[in-house]
Amino acid sequence: MKTKAKLFLALSILVLMGAIGFAIFSHQQEKTANANLVKTDRALQASKKANIDLISEKQPDIVAAKNAFNQLVQIDWNLPDQEALDKRPSRMAPLVTSEVQKKSLDFASDPDKMLEQANVSATVDHLVFIPTSQSGDTVTAKAMVFVQASRDGGAPGMVRFAYNLAYDVGQKKISLLDRIGTYKVDAGSHDD
Repeated sequence: MKTKAKLFLALSILVLMGAIGFAIFSHQQEKTANANLVKTDRALQASKKANIDLISEKQPDIVAAKNAFNQLVQIDWNLPDQEALDKRPSRMAPLVTSEVQKKSLDFASDPDKMLEQANVSATVDHLVFIPTSQSGDTVTAKAMVFVQASRDGGAPGMVRFAYNLAYDVGQKKISLLDRIGTYKVDAGSHDD
């Protein structure tokens, strides 16, 4: 009987030692995997930065067009109240040509104070800028602006505005701002 107890104790100790050894081995493998993931992430970030730097260096006009559009969008669609909407044409004017000011829907006045009446506010979530061509001093692009809009302080919904754009490199101004559509996205969704 004592032999069985000793054998059982020895097997228990052996199983316990094996479990501890396996746990140590698994923990070490996890640490190694995490370290490899961190290294890979750093390499990807460095590569992404290098690609962005390369694009900036090789296509400065496209980068300038994207930056100008991004600056315009921040004024155009960050609308906490009616006052921001009323001031937006004068704030956007330095970024666009006079032709854009005359023709773009984004420069239309709002005499009915619709934003105030509907108690709506809007904030730019993100934008997608897709350059389509560069000919001489003109960069053309398509863009989608994703705006979170809410009414009466309720849950925000996502609205997308689609644009055809042109940027005049010489004037450093947007020369075409053609809103070609507005699309509602279900509340809480986030498309890229």
